[in-house]
Amino acid sequence: MSEDEAVVYLRWIDGTSVATLTLISYDYLLLLDKEVQYFWQRSWSVMSCLYLVVRYFGLFLALYVVVVVFFILHVKKRC
Repeated sequence: MSEDEAVVYLRWIDGTSVATLTLISYDYLLLLDKEVQYFWQRSWSVMSCLYLVVRYFGLFLALYVVVVVFFILHVKKRC
């Protein structure tokens, strides 16, 4: 793989990471009122904890990828 191909590939990954984070965030914002209505007003149980893990793990993972790719790796390249 040439250097130009690698740059194009990395930019594509950066773009898809941002797009994924945007779509996940949009989904969370659309369903926030229903989540508050049906989830947060109930008593806590094991299933409530599992719901939180499943619901928010993808968002935190996408945030982590964007932070690592954009802020940490790009800053190291510039130094």
